[in-house]
Amino acid sequence: MINFNRALVALPLFIGAAFFSASSFHLGAERFSNVNALELGWFSISIISSYAFGDALFFWSTRSLGVSGALAISSTYPLWSALAGWWFRGEVLGFWRIVGLFIVVVGTAAVILSGIKQSPSEKNSVPTKKYWLGVVMAFGASLLWSLNTFAIAQGGQNIDPAVGNTFRMCLALILCPVFGLFIIPVQKSERSVLFLPKKDFKRALWVFIVEGFAGSYFFLYGLTHAPLGIASALSGLSPVLSVPLALLMKWEDFSFLRTAGVVTVMIGVWLILF
Repeated sequence: MINFNRALVALPLFIGAAFFSASSFHLGAERFSNVNALELGWFSISIISSYAFGDALFFWSTRSLGVSGALAISSTYPLWSALAGWWFRGEVLGFWRIVGLFIVVVGTAAVILSGIKQSPSEKNSVPTKKYWLGVVMAFGASLLWSLNTFAIAQGGQNIDPAVGNTFRMCLALILCPVFGLFIIPVQKSERSVLFLPKKDFKRALWVFIVEGFAGSYFFLYGLTHAPLGIASALSGLSPVLSVPLALLMKWEDFSFLRTAGVVTVMIGVWLILF
């Protein structure tokens, strides 16, 4: 539901940007008509890996891991992207990138181990099944987000970012409900229509515009104008802001091991840039 509404807000903005950046309406229409079936296929994989399913796994993982823990694990996707860029696209995997990949693994392990102590009030220090399910979901989101970066890099090479994202948002409006039909039975207590309540929609509108439109525009542009490993590493630095925000808003308690793990993951992601 959240991603359906994100796409619903972003779609007209991308259509407008595609035609506004063209010198004429004819050129704008030509940009859309030049997108071929293979590129649409890559965009479909991109949306399935993000809006339709990958993000759902991430949202679920936050329920047992917290925002910082889930985001730290999920944000390891530049690791898989760097390896995919090296294996499939022949990108150089130098010394510092290898060190960065190792540090990401160490930091992720620290984040997972921080969940051994569930809370001060719990006598049992063994993580619950719900916790480990959250870890699995966060890793699933990481793999899917990496596939998303690879699909965008492959499919969006010769396409204007506004045009490419127009097709991605159209696909999101179709695929989010389709995947929702499979997801809703798992969440029986949260059955809902596709559209957010009016109050929640108004409150989230600025986020949908900034992240759904501007964020997606820069994301596609970066992945098609820079090496896959570098572009995905930069886009994976979101915990730098999300972790202190979660602590500041008191969404979760401070954990030294978890915070150290998140910082370590971010250092590793940064080293992948070298």
